[in-house]
Amino acid sequence: MRNSLFVVLLTISTFQTVFAQNTSISPFSSYGLGDRSSFYHGTFTGLGNCAITYFDSTVLNYYNPSSYNTLSKGYPIYSLGLNTRYTKLDDNGNKNPGITAIPDHFAMAFTLKKYLGFAVGLRAFQSRGYEISDRIAAGTDSIKYTYLGRGGTNEVFLGLSTDLINLKSTRLSIGGNLGYVFGTNITERQSLLITANNAIGGVEWKETKMNTLHYELGANFVQKIGKKSSLILASVYEPSQKLSGIQNNYLFYGKINDPELYDTLTASTNQSVKLNLASKIQLGGCYQVRFKDARKDISERYSEINLHVNYMSSSWNSDSNNTNGIGAFNSTSSLQYGLQYTPEINFMDNSVKANFIERIRYRAGYYKISLPYTIDGFRVHDKGFTLGFGIPIVSFRTLSSINFSFSKGERSNFSGQGYKEQYVGFNLGICLAPSNFDKWFVKRKLD
Repeated sequence: MRNSLFVVLLTISTFQTVFAQNTSISPFSSYGLGDRSSFYHGTFTGLGNCAITYFDSTVLNYYNPSSYNTLSKGYPIYSLGLNTRYTKLDDNGNKNPGITAIPDHFAMAFTLKKYLGFAVGLRAFQSRGYEISDRIAAGTDSIKYTYLGRGGTNEVFLGLSTDLINLKSTRLSIGGNLGYVFGTNITERQSLLITANNAIGGVEWKETKMNTLHYELGANFVQKIGKKSSLILASVYEPSQKLSGIQNNYLFYGKINDPELYDTLTASTNQSVKLNLASKIQLGGCYQVRFKDARKDISERYSEINLHVNYMSSSWNSDSNNTNGIGAFNSTSSLQYGLQYTPEINFMDNSVKANFIERIRYRAGYYKISLPYTIDGFRVHDKGFTLGFGIPIVSFRTLSSINFSFSKGERSNFSGQGYKEQYVGFNLGICLAPSNFDKWFVKRKLD
């Protein structure tokens, strides 16, 4: 156990450097805190990003902190995610492709006693990455304005969950995540006379370093209906919070492409700032049904279908808009639909009879998100569909699995005009668990 905790801490410290890289190439990340919607585990992306209603004893679900005590007793779960996205930006026919690839989380969770679950990890919190240019005529010359953004923040979190009700057919669990958000966002605006003989202009440079606490709460209710079906209701609430940070502002004049030749006109450093985070509520339901395949033998071998529906709503108040200096934001909402089919749910006990195809978990989903921005008076939406596969690793009777997912979507106002962002994503989620012979918190007995 001590070696496992050491590996977690070492990996978290190593990943801090990797997470510091740009994880977005979207102009939409210039708004507010940045992009928070593109980080998902490979398991949940395959389900149309339905995360809060997914409860599996072999998958660490940190999107709903009430899930930790549902993990297999005595088996710690390590989870690692890789997020890759190919994006094609289209601004009225001017196309610009790009690609990002970044690990988005590393976490570990395990159960304590019969009713407590604990988790610790590092996950991406927000990203910023864009470059936008504009030109304005100024007499016989033209002024080129370039807007740049880069950076991101990460969150080290601790999670705890417990049962309020734990009966044979009914369970009610609650939980919470408490995290520390850290990282740096940089925004830059350059102005340059295009017809000038040398690239001399002005640069407005802003650096925001985040160092703040963040928390969220979750709950889930499971009711068995007969012997072969269950209904799951879940919710996650992220209250409106003020995120603390330090901001440095500079105004430079000099050669645009060489910061070493800048002259500092004004500087304002180490200014305390409070950035507002909008409140967010997520609600969801999942219906599970098991059935016996008539083509299989007479042993107890069952398949399972899970149907997920998730809803999210987030609202900004006037104070949030004014403090962040971003203008009025619209309220946001989203709907996600996910379907999972598992041909053989008892693949561990029937590992000899169940072939490779029967062990795979097949996933598909669709999502539609109303984003808080508008283009040319039309609301911006994010729509897409997903496919995914979960492949268990049955060697040494372990609960480990590899989860792949693919997504294809578009962000735009869907009016046929203006800016749009088309993307194809690939997500990899790896869940690692010890073998059946290496349980934690087990009292050993001598014969």
